[in-house]
Amino acid sequence: MTYSPYRAAALATAVALCAPMAPARADEPTTDYVVQGGETCMEIAVRVLGDRRLLPELHRMNPQLGPLPHQLKPGQILKVPKIEDKADAQLTGKSGDVRVRKPSQADWDAALRGMDLFRAWRVGAEARSSAEVTFTDTQQLFLRENTVVVIYGPERRRARLDAPEAVLERGTLRSRLGELSGPKVKVVTPSSEAELGRGSAVVSVDGAGLSTVANHEGAAVGLRGKAGGKVAVKSGMGTRVAVGQKPEKPRPLPPAPAWQTPGPLGFVAVGDGASIAASWTPEPKAASYRFELMRGAALVAAGEVPATVTRFEVHGAPPGTYSARLASFDKDRLESKPGPALAITVRAIAFAAPGTTAATVAPAAADDEPIALVAAPGPVVLARGTRVETSGFHCVVGTGSDPVTILGEVGATELRCDDGGLAFAPVAVNVTAIEVALDTTTRTLAQGGSTTVAIALASPVALGDAWQLETSPGLTATVVRASSTGLEIQVSAAADAPRGGFLRVVDAATQRAIGEVAIEVEPTAGPEPVRPPPPEPVTIATRPQWTVGLAVGAAHLSTDGANGNELGNAALPIDTVGSGAAVTARTAWWFGRDLFAEADLAVIPAAFVGGDRAMVYGAHAHLGVRLIDRGRYAVRTLVGGGAFALRSDSAYADDDIDPNLDWGLTGAVQLSRWATVRLDGRQHIVADRSGGVTNTLELNLGLEFVLSRAP
Repeated sequence: MTYSPYRAAALATAVALCAPMAPARADEPTTDYVVQGGETCMEIAVRVLGDRRLLPELHRMNPQLGPLPHQLKPGQILKVPKIEDKADAQLTGKSGDVRVRKPSQADWDAALRGMDLFRAWRVGAEARSSAEVTFTDTQQLFLRENTVVVIYGPERRRARLDAPEAVLERGTLRSRLGELSGPKVKVVTPSSEAELGRGSAVVSVDGAGLSTVANHEGAAVGLRGKAGGKVAVKSGMGTRVAVGQKPEKPRPLPPAPAWQTPGPLGFVAVGDGASIAASWTPEPKAASYRFELMRGAALVAAGEVPATVTRFEVHGAPPGTYSARLASFDKDRLESKPGPALAITVRAIAFAAPGTTAATVAPAAADDEPIALVAAPGPVVLARGTRVETSGFHCVVGTGSDPVTILGEVGATELRCDDGGLAFAPVAVNVTAIEVALDTTTRTLAQGGSTTVAIALASPVALGDAWQLETSPGLTATVVRASSTGLEIQVSAAADAPRGGFLRVVDAATQRAIGEVAIEVEPTAGPEPVRPPPPEPVTIATRPQWTVGLAVGAAHLSTDGANGNELGNAALPIDTVGSGAAVTARTAWWFGRDLFAEADLAVIPAAFVGGDRAMVYGAHAHLGVRLIDRGRYAVRTLVGGGAFALRSDSAYADDDIDPNLDWGLTGAVQLSRWATVRLDGRQHIVADRSGGVTNTLELNLGLEFVLSRAP
């Protein structure tokens, strides 16, 4: 019968170096091993027992071999300890590239979280990787990057060793032993042996075999040099042992640096992830600093920086909950206990480009996947009209305060997000225009005819293909084919279509125009008119700036006795000014796409209740906001104030001016790029004859014309 090395490594056997040993007892569990051709006792000790140091065990159990040297023959039967199928430890955590190597193999295998580890197995954490090893008595060792250890279990039956053992060949280990853990862990290095008790300590080995021990908290660490000497390293102390030297006298560890902002910090994951950054206050005794970024219990990023650097940055972090830890190294590489953890939250934000219905979300990552080392990203480039989508929090652009759903202004800006009381670091955004051009030689269309045209869409970012069309009066259009780079359209002109027209491309999801192209309509009869060259294709990224308008309607002035309007200071209700038709002229200045200021003048030919004629004039100024924008249709609200003035020849009423406050709603329908029909309703709060207030209602219908536009 043959046995694999890792099963043999599970046996807890004593290490007897040179002392004579008694032969195997009758009650001692053994099994037979058949010698293969060319094998030596040393090879069998390594292959079967898992450790060359157990060669005396093989000799003890086989006294028939006689004195050394032994000459083994193929087929010869030896007694070996009976194998116990029990792991010495388990790989309870890993991040990045972690590998294991069995004692009988020359090659390394990929390690899996949760796998069993047996006697004499090597565990290696590569660059940007880490591992957590838990022994059967719940003692834990954490391997940092570029670290290799050899695992020995907590029970080696014949040597009666109680503590598990790890041979640190290179790199850094951190221990964690709780109150319920086994009593100690033994860490062997090229220059020392350290017994780590309850608490936490760090043991490291450099390329020259120099061992460094830092006891962060808990029981004292017993440290013995292989060249002699022994010291107790108490909590908060550290020391070193060089190869061939005794341990140095323990000395205090340096203080840990403090975070400049105690947190929590928030960052937004866009595209490939978030950029996480944090700063700390310099520590005078530090020669360098080590930072560690944890996602849950997994170490996903770590680094060491010189004392002149007091900030770390990690780019490409996926959404999740993180914590950052920070420690100092002094000039002798003694490492401080890490300071308080810094809580960090990364939330995903999604962008839906024009023409798309689905947003692009930052990719998720496995818990143990380290963050790739990438350069700092530049500003996020987005197309004008991109939708911003979040889950449970909101974002604004620049210094604005209104929630933002669509990026409408071209240029560089910042996206600022917050989730309740947690403000996220701003994200630099560069919003670019979409170029809309007529990608065909056909720009003209005969009245009553039809043709096929192609519209090209050019953008520095990928667009979707969910497009709609708006046309000028007299034109109809049908989308034949739509893609992320353009549209193929069947255009028809009515028999009486105007000569100038346009095709406007609209994002189906937001109902916002991204641009338009000009179409010329030729008359079907008469001489060919001389027309200017067709305009160059334009990109619609404009809004009204200066508008004027004219409207007609009616004004209703309250005449209800003492509650009637006070205009004219009438002594009797019969001398109260009544209702009349109204003619209104107005002008407006637009500060942005949705905010404007408007002034109007009204002439109201009215009459007194008693029948005499009167002329009322109104002058008002308002601030307005566009509440609803659905392409051609919009709803606005206005609030402001002004005055009504009375002019009459009545002997019972004075020429009078009464101030008032008013508000109202406006419904607007766009007829063309330059003209809009609007219906306005107003409520004016005016003084009444009893010293209180009453209402004056106004309704009018009119046209609004755009005099100028702004980007």
